Amino acid sequence: MGFGYDPLVFAIYGILIIEAGLLTPPFGLLVYVVKGAVPENVSLGEVFRGSVPYWLLILVAGVLILTFPALVTWLPGTS
Repeated sequence: MGFGYDPLVFAIYGILIIEAGLLTPPFGLLVYVVKGAVPENVSLGEVFRGSVPYWLLILVAGVLILTFPALVTWLPGTS
């Protein structure tokens, strides 16, 4: 709360950024898991290229959460 962010917003943002890190090289642990589940004729490069749209959406969501932190607390507050 010292920086003016709700702890819930900080947690959701942190989870999104960690998820983005798990999708990108050189580590890309989630991509290697998917590579193990697809047929052998699918290359690792194809799997990494297929993950790019999801990575971009995660980054857009992260920017939106930093810009509009109320997005995180809006839905739980509606009940």
